[in-house]
Formats: sequence, C-alpha cells, structure tokens
Amino acid sequence: MLKMAMVAVIFLSMLASAMSHGQEQCLRETKTDYETLHKEFHTFQTSKRNVIIGKFFACLWKRQGLMDADGSVIVDKFPEYFATLVSRYRNLPITEQRKAEINRLIENGLFDLNFEGDQERDAIQLVNNIKYGFFGITFADREPGRDLLEIIME
Repeated sequence: MLKMAMVAVIFLSMLASAMSHGQEQCLRETKTDYETLHKEFHTFQTSKRNVIIGKFFACLWKRQGLMDADGSVIVDKFPEYFATLVSRYRNLPITEQRKAEINRLIENGLFDLNFEGDQERDAIQLVNNIKYGFFGITFADREPGRDLLEIIME
C-alpha cells in the first residue's frame, strides 16, 4: 500500500510546473484550481464518482487525443499513449519492443479498456489504468523515475 501511495505522490508532485496552455485551459474550463486537483487526485484509485477529476481529465484526454470531441475513448490510441508515458518516465526511446510489452500488459488484463460511454467516468478509468500501469512498472523497476502526472501534462 505504501508503494501505491508513493506512485500517487510521484504522479502529482510536479503538476504545477509542467502545465501547458492546454492544461491551463482545462483547469479554467472545469473551474478547477491546482490545489483541488492535487487533493482529489492524491488517492491511488480515483473514484469514478469524482466529478472534479472526471471533468478535468475528460478535457485533458480530448486535448491529448485519447478521447474524441464527444468524449468517447479512442481505445486504439491507449497503447501508444501509455508507451509514450513509459518512455518519458524511463527516459528511453519508444521502440517496437516496448510497444509490444505494453500490448502484452493489455492482453494480460492489466488495463480495463471496456468503457461505459460516460465521458467523465471513462476519463477517470483512463487515469486509473495509467496509475495501475505505472504501479506495475515502478514495482518492477524498484527505482524512482520521473513524476507521472508531469509526464501526462507534457
């Protein structure tokens, strides 16, 4: 459980300095301030009833291409997106081998890619999938990497 908390803290620690124009727009559009986002995001598994996180990440995932304009998850984009996050976390280039490793994780059921069709709940499910994936990676690595939320916000 301590490892999960560490992942959540790592995931959040540099959000403010990593904000791009798109993330700032999502904070404004959802009327969310960073401190509230940080507080609500701090748990390892985010509740699908968390309106603050759901609205913010629905906005963010649309801007990052994981959701379409209607809020439907573009499932085919998740493996490459996650591979990109892993690459940034480990400061390594994305290779076909790393993409294949991510696809194996997906095939083995690490990620829940069956979405409900509710953009806020689905946005949270994407957040939790990423948290689970990074928990697995950090557990396997046994060494610190870059801040996960910072990486998402790039």
